[in-house]
Amino acid sequence: MDLEIIRKEIDDVDDQIKILFEKRMALVLEVAEYKKQNNLPVKNSTRENEILVRVTTGQSEELAEYTKILFRKLFEIARLYQERNINKE
Repeated sequence: MDLEIIRKEIDDVDDQIKILFEKRMALVLEVAEYKKQNNLPVKNSTRENEILVRVTTGQSEELAEYTKILFRKLFEIARLYQERNINKE
């Protein structure tokens, strides 16, 4: 396959990831509001571990390790975003 074609496909995937990231972060704000109203902590390790198991099920061991890195960073970003919005006022 031609490198430019592969790069175009990567760009298309990146655009989809961006859209899904924006959607996820909007939902994170809803979670933050719920946690604020119910006096719940931002971090939920049990939920994060459940997600890691779900998203890595069926992946090769190598790819699962990279997926865990990606999602742990995503969790970190989401927690920061929640904290910022919970403490805003």
